[in-house]
Formats: sequence, structure tokens, C-alpha cells
Amino acid sequence: PHVIAMTDRADWAVAALRLGPERIGCDLELVEPRSRRFVHDYFTPHEIHTVTIGDQDLVANLIWSAKESSLKVLRTGLRRDTRTVEVHLDGVVGDEWSPFSVDVDRGSALHHGWWRRFGDFVLTIAAEVPVEAPISLEKPPPLASAVPGHAWMDGLDAAK
Repeated sequence: PHVIAMTDRADWAVAALRLGPERIGCDLELVEPRSRRFVHDYFTPHEIHTVTIGDQDLVANLIWSAKESSLKVLRTGLRRDTRTVEVHLDGVVGDEWSPFSVDVDRGSALHHGWWRRFGDFVLTIAAEVPVEAPISLEKPPPLASAVPGHAWMDGLDAAK
């Protein structure tokens, strides 16, 4: 059996395929400002501290994306309190795949993941078992030159 996970953001979509039965989740986010209130409402104290180190916009969106990927592995999505999953980064590199882990319910489970920055985007993929870094079917990956779009807004002007 194989497992697929999908995500989209700003007119771009990603599908991740796992050759095996273990669940995966993926999430694509724009690297954009997140308010202090957002971070304090949805992040654990450890994650709040991590955001204060380095590129705050990147780290905040990276943690948020890793949380969403992990919540997809759990098949709960945002119905679950985002503070019940805690992201741990193994450094912030960004232009290559970097590992992260997610403690679920204070250590009752551990998710393993990979993240990478692609220009204005950050992509995360989480799994319930350790997995190798993702590979793209296309070289270079299309996200490498992706420009965020907002096509869903095009119809709003016509509706007025």
C-alpha cells in the first residue's frame, strides 16, 4: 500500500507519496509575517522561544507548517489543539532538506519530518516513522521558481 498527502497555498500545490503503509502529512506555507498574538495563541513555550532565534518570519511559518503536517498524520487537522504537538528543529538551513521532529501529547508519539524553503514558500512533510529526505520528480523542483498567486481573488471583482 501507498499513502499520499496533498497541500496547496497561493496557487501552488504539492503531493507527497509514501511507498509504504505509514501515514504522512505535508503542508505548504508562504513565508510571511505572523503576529505575536498568533504565535502565542498556537505555539508551545518551546516553539515561542525558537521563533525568537533567527529569521522570525521563516521560523514561525516553518513551525506552523510542521504542526499542520503532523496534525494531518494524526488525521485530525486543526480540530485538535495545536499546542498538543510540539515542533523541534535541528537547525535552520533552508535551501536543502532539513530534519525536524514533532512530540505528540508530550512524548506519547514522535513524528519525523523534513522541511525546505523554496523562495517565498516553506514545505514540510511529516511521517509517523523515520523517512528519508523527499525527492522531487522534476529537476529542478517547480517550487524552486514559484511565484505566489492569488487566483481565487480574481472572481471577487467580477462578483461586485
